[in-house]
Amino acid sequence: MRADKESIWHFTCDHCSGFWSIATMDAWYPKELYCPHCGTLNKNDRCSCGHKIGECDCKAGCSCECNKRYLGAY
Repeated sequence: MRADKESIWHFTCDHCSGFWSIATMDAWYPKELYCPHCGTLNKNDRCSCGHKIGECDCKAGCSCECNKRYLGAY
């Protein structure tokens, strides 16, 4: 038997407020996407943990992307 897991990401365009979803594997993290409604490039300024990139208050051991100096540190 083969089993696969997927995550469903939901997005809202910063320009037109249109929304859309993408189903993908867990390892994918979107950084820039074009809105399928108006074509505007949207940039994701949040990390996988929900913090704004550059404003992370994660501690050692965090596996998110906001504060890379903590990746793999325990």
